[in-house]
Amino acid sequence: MTVLVGVAEVGAPELLRQLDRVLALNGRHLLLAAIIGGHGRAEVELVRGALLRRPLPGHRSDALQAADRAAVAAALEEAAATATALGVTAETAVAEGDPGPELVRLARQHSCEAVVVGARPGPGAVAAGPHSLGRTARFVLDHAPCPVVLLRR
Repeated sequence: MTVLVGVAEVGAPELLRQLDRVLALNGRHLLLAAIIGGHGRAEVELVRGALLRRPLPGHRSDALQAADRAAVAAALEEAAATATALGVTAETAVAEGDPGPELVRLARQHSCEAVVVGARPGPGAVAAGPHSLGRTARFVLDHAPCPVVLLRR
């Protein structure tokens, strides 16, 4: 059976090693999924519109999209290398859109036995509780068609 792992731009190797300790990955197949788009670009557009009152020029938008794609490719490559080092078979998937709904869609499409997401990472991380989850993790917890494994770093 397949386990879908949501891959962010940073932290995937640590997440996979932690997952291997919690859920023995031996014999499982991983679908490492990263989503392009999401909240970052929307936030840039919102701030830019509020400050400058004009949309982002096309060439700047193209540059942001290229940077998003490069970051996602690097994150998936790093995650796939970690999966291989753990002795797990893995494939990668890239989708575009809102990360929560896209992860749920991929879980349904691939008939996943579980979805793995991380709690809010990084310097904005807060102690366990309702505010420790970001939008993506909360959406996946509420809508996934299968069990969800939430890992805290």
